[in-house]
Amino acid sequence: MSTTRGFRLLELPIVLGIIVGMAYMIYVVAIYLGPLILYPSYADYAPAELVLNRFDLPGERWPHDLALSPTGKQLVAAGPGSIYWIADWDDKEHTRIDRHELDIGDRVYAAAYSGDGTKVAFFIEEHEKHPRATRIEIYDSRTQQLVSKGPAPPDHWIFNLLISHDGKALLTNSDGGVNLWDTSTGQLLRTLKIPEGPGWINLTSHDRLVKICRDDDYKELTVHQSEESFRDTKLVSSIKAPAGTEFKPPPLLSMDGSLLAIGVHPTFQVNVYRVSDGELVAKLERHFHAVCYAFSPSGNFLAISYSDDSVVLWKIGSAKELCTLRGLPFYPIRFLAFGPDGKTLITGDAKATVVWDIGRFVN
Repeated sequence: MSTTRGFRLLELPIVLGIIVGMAYMIYVVAIYLGPLILYPSYADYAPAELVLNRFDLPGERWPHDLALSPTGKQLVAAGPGSIYWIADWDDKEHTRIDRHELDIGDRVYAAAYSGDGTKVAFFIEEHEKHPRATRIEIYDSRTQQLVSKGPAPPDHWIFNLLISHDGKALLTNSDGGVNLWDTSTGQLLRTLKIPEGPGWINLTSHDRLVKICRDDDYKELTVHQSEESFRDTKLVSSIKAPAGTEFKPPPLLSMDGSLLAIGVHPTFQVNVYRVSDGELVAKLERHFHAVCYAFSPSGNFLAISYSDDSVVLWKIGSAKELCTLRGLPFYPIRFLAFGPDGKTLITGDAKATVVWDIGRFVN
């Protein structure tokens, strides 16, 4: 008995030391990382000299979606219960955020600009109604006034809104193909025939419809594209995953539809393919998982955010890293977009939206 008691007395300083050490660690985390996590500032994003602006949304922790005007200095954020209009996003002295509140229970899940920047579409769920209903609302981006609204397709959930370049047509996926809707009346115009099977629909800057189909094992993608605006598609190319791997969706098309970027599992790389013939153009790899990516307007550069809270700007032609941007610890960047001139990059995490000056790297 005395031997056992003696060992326990000897262990007491060790136990106390562990408790004191853990308390000190908690203190350090609270003092140094607490302000960083709760109250991020310009200094928490690096390199600081590249930060043009940083702002957050009042009352929101994480917007459901962000969309950037392709023609001007306007950004919209979706919900969940509000629409935020952000003007002059690159000028911290003049940035203005206007909040448009929706009806109680409404949740905004997706936003998208038309190619000419005149219209913005939102996918909204009427959460408090029974049964739940969904609708599409179209706004004039200049006046921020509602242009039209109508029910979304039955039993359809939209994460990727597609609007024509002039904002007059909305495209949604359906069992029979792709439905083309009039944004001013909400009426169905026609249904475009596309290949059956799982995949993703896209729209290029020239209003050419693209359907990227996949096989059951995610080992092959087939690209179908229309030759003219809003016409039926035809097979363009087939893209096979490297041996021993599979594709990690979703794929991303460049604005003109000439390039396709997609992750490759179980590697860490993102591959860029030429759509016209399915040829591999670049392998972009770091030792972290890619979270999201964005093409520059020219298609010459790709920005990729990673699980280590960083963003790397890549030159596609040479597969070269041009610069690395650092976000907040523990908050991966889930939104990326190049400014209309390609010289700014906008990133969004759970705490803030940051505008970066990348002009020196893309000239």
